[in-house]
Amino acid sequence: MRGRAGARYKSERNGVVGDVQDRHGRSIVVSPSEPAGKKPPEPGVLLATLTARARELGSADAFAKAYPSPALLIIGTEASVEAPSSGKRASGSSSFNIVTLDGGSGQSSKTEVRRLTDRVFFVAKRPGNPFPNMISLGRTGSTDVVIALETISKLHGYFLRDGDTWHYTDYQSTNGTVVNGKRVEKDEKRLLKDGDRFKLGVDVAAHFLLPASLYARALGGRR
Repeated sequence: MRGRAGARYKSERNGVVGDVQDRHGRSIVVSPSEPAGKKPPEPGVLLATLTARARELGSADAFAKAYPSPALLIIGTEASVEAPSSGKRASGSSSFNIVTLDGGSGQSSKTEVRRLTDRVFFVAKRPGNPFPNMISLGRTGSTDVVIALETISKLHGYFLRDGDTWHYTDYQSTNGTVVNGKRVEKDEKRLLKDGDRFKLGVDVAAHFLLPASLYARALGGRR
């Protein structure tokens, strides 16, 4: 394993070799102290990387064994899912030592969100974090699923696993979460289904996919 900036890592969790994960299979967050002149690694896993792995593995069962966790597939800026009713936007910069994709302006531009399109964020526990069945999502490196945009709250929400059932709760985030066109209200535990549409914050659109659906999507289809 080489140094962080511009590095390539092999994930012990899922066997992917790429420039986007550390050895625990989690997305990399690069701090402003990284050497100048080196481009920070992009977050998440490219769908194209999973396409190559899906072809290599050859079946949905083998893919699910290699990638047992659900995933959020970013599909771009959100136009088809209802916007949160509050209309508020996040302000200020993070106090954590992370890079935000919009440069700290407080509003993620559509260009920056488009950079996330066709990237996959696995809904998986970060090693060492407590509460194994509660998977946090936010913009800081301390969360399990890191989407480093200022319109995503530091702790935006969390996924809850109960056997094969998944729920999502919004942690009073500034810009809210919308699932299938309906805002997730305070203290609500929203039941999730394979293929559900997410809107995170102001303009991040994603699909919640179980392994079989992610396999089909990686191969260019829909399940």
